[in-house]
Amino acid sequence: MINNLWYTFVEVIRENKKGCKIMDFYLGRSDWKTLQRGEEHSFLLVNGLGGYCSQTVIGSNARHDHNLLTAALVAPTKRFAMVRRIEEILHVGSNAYRLDSQAYVTSSDDAAGFRFLDSFFYDGLPSWEYMAERPVLASK
Repeated sequence: MINNLWYTFVEVIRENKKGCKIMDFYLGRSDWKTLQRGEEHSFLLVNGLGGYCSQTVIGSNARHDHNLLTAALVAPTKRFAMVRRIEEILHVGSNAYRLDSQAYVTSSDDAAGFRFLDSFFYDGLPSWEYMAERPVLASK
């Protein structure tokens, strides 16, 4: 794991056991200094049945097709957003830190959890590392 490093986009192309090319990528704090910069990088995770998970690396839904779970209940044309997003809050002692990020059109109370996001890894599955105060929280 990479902790407390300020690094930029790193991409690694590898082959799996079946010979398919897989792209791994790693991003750090310098890639999302603002909410707008964080929404420039997205990932897509598919299940092979028409369903998918797609979000920005900071956990916000920047486009209409960004969802944690989109299911193809009547494949391949009828897709439904089953889980749009979740709000994550880390409690450390008496302090609470919102880990989710989202810009709202009708509210000035934007969630800015990207400030605590230390790194993002994608090696077939997305994973995040958060740092608030001293603890490091890993989420997959």
